[in-house]
Amino acid sequence: MWVVVLNRNRLIFLALLLGICSVVGMCIGYVTGYFEDQGIVEGVYVDSLPLGGLSPVQAAQLLRQLQPTLTPIELVGPDGQSWQVLPESLGFVVDIEAMVDYAYGIGRRGTLKDQMRQRMQAAQEGVRVPWILKAGDEFTQFLNSLAQELYQPPQDASFQVLADDTVTIIPAQWGRGLELERAALLIKEAVCNPGKGKVQLPMIPLAPKLTTEDAENCGIVSLLASFTTRYDPTETDRAHNVALAAATLDGTVLHRGEVFSFNARIGPRTAARGYRNAPVIIDGELQPDIGGGVCQVSSTLYAAAVLADLTIVERHPHSVPVTYLPLGQDATVVDAALDLKFRNDLDHCILIKAQAQDGVLTVRIYGARPQFIYELVSRVEQELPIPTVYRTSATLSPGQQVVEKPGARGLVVSVWKVKRDAQGVELGRSLVNRSTYPARPRVIVVPQ
Repeated sequence: MWVVVLNRNRLIFLALLLGICSVVGMCIGYVTGYFEDQGIVEGVYVDSLPLGGLSPVQAAQLLRQLQPTLTPIELVGPDGQSWQVLPESLGFVVDIEAMVDYAYGIGRRGTLKDQMRQRMQAAQEGVRVPWILKAGDEFTQFLNSLAQELYQPPQDASFQVLADDTVTIIPAQWGRGLELERAALLIKEAVCNPGKGKVQLPMIPLAPKLTTEDAENCGIVSLLASFTTRYDPTETDRAHNVALAAATLDGTVLHRGEVFSFNARIGPRTAARGYRNAPVIIDGELQPDIGGGVCQVSSTLYAAAVLADLTIVERHPHSVPVTYLPLGQDATVVDAALDLKFRNDLDHCILIKAQAQDGVLTVRIYGARPQFIYELVSRVEQELPIPTVYRTSATLSPGQQVVEKPGARGLVVSVWKVKRDAQGVELGRSLVNRSTYPARPRVIVVPQ
């Protein structure tokens, strides 16, 4: 059996502690209950009207009788333009419920300490409840329309090529847009305040993606390389596709270390994007298909990129040699399958310009002043024999045969990049690619 012995002082201390806790608990309960049971605290006003002591229902009834006259106002834009606003036409009404909630919440929000501070402030200084408005869909539509009218998009810095193939910079311009949330707040405040006849609409600046300083740091000043191919302008659908792809390519800026993707830049070749049916090479044969001619743009760009000393990441030859440029210097592309990619490993940015007009397609690449001159040389390394394929036909007589397809020899071609100094002296050469164009079989039809 354990016996606990407490001396008299400790018993007194424990009794006092229990008493204090009980009193504090009662006080907290009383204060909390007081805050909940009483109406709006004293010292809360709307304009000069006291709301202290009123229940939420009573305050709402009073506010409905004393709604302010909503004042027409003038909105002023950044360029001095103005709009007259009639609040009723925008669906403005006083939000009585929100105002009562605001008033009743004074002295009841936050911790107990916060509530006491709010009540003391109301009693000593007074707290004004603002008139709170709510608006209909008309106001939202009006603000959106106003934002569209005031919107000025930023203009990126751009590069202009002069007649002597040097490059100048067209400076960037900042844009602007309406700060919608703040504009709505200012308008709501103004229509409740007869003293505010005008509201200056708040605007936010919109920065360009490419600033003038960024463009200057790109280091694009002169022509690095160019390549030209020709097409038949009377083949109108193919010529249209060439011009459309060239226009999409035109103006591309490639930063240091960035990889260019032809398919990503040009996008899908579809009728919805303006491309037409024209001859394309499929299984070694010309067949009509959407986007025919685009490969001439990718091939011309490929040759220019090699001459600009860019790093080729991905390139594919056609299944047969093309007629518009030398052997091995072509680059076929297929949506989501075959791409032309190259990386800018130079110490400056590059600008790609492309133009297709009157049967002439030219791609130019601009950057820093070139230190060397490059040229491309194609060399046939091997000829592949033409295989023969026989096909039987019941329409032929014995001993008769018909050459249905003549076939074509295959080729293995290497392309070399020759490097020269400004005086034309060769400094060396490097292999660019080795391409294989498979032989196409001769097809002979014989009797069964």
